[in-house]
Amino acid sequence: MKDKIKLLILAGSGGDGAISGVRKKFIPRGGPDGGDGGNGGSIYIIGDRNTTSLINYNHIRNINANNGYEGSSGNKKGKKGKDKYIAVPFGTKVLKIENKEKKLLFEILDNQKKLIAKGGMGGKGNSGKANSVVQYPLLAEK
Repeated sequence: MKDKIKLLILAGSGGDGAISGVRKKFIPRGGPDGGDGGNGGSIYIIGDRNTTSLINYNHIRNINANNGYEGSSGNKKGKKGKDKYIAVPFGTKVLKIENKEKKLLFEILDNQKKLIAKGGMGGKGNSGKANSVVQYPLLAEK
């Protein structure tokens, strides 16, 4: 029976915003239409009645959620990164270790779902950066 594991948890980063312009027939300068990037995936710990041990995570050192996807032309927002779920038995204590100092974050008591790492926000595309002075911005957020 495995009752103690050490994992490095990394949430996904947000996708980049797009730099794009409207290109249609009879519209020579249509303006910006770059879409926003998708949010990064988050990591959750859930209590599972069928899980009795942490043996499934014995060979795993890192758990990474997926990054968000880039925005694209036509004001299309990028897809959100896929979330990851870590199933643990009831009574599992989650500790945060920083500088060799342990801090109790929470304990999983029943069918709880706890956020342990929140994914990053997606960047804004150039359509959201336009204003009366800069009508066609050539920049977007990462």
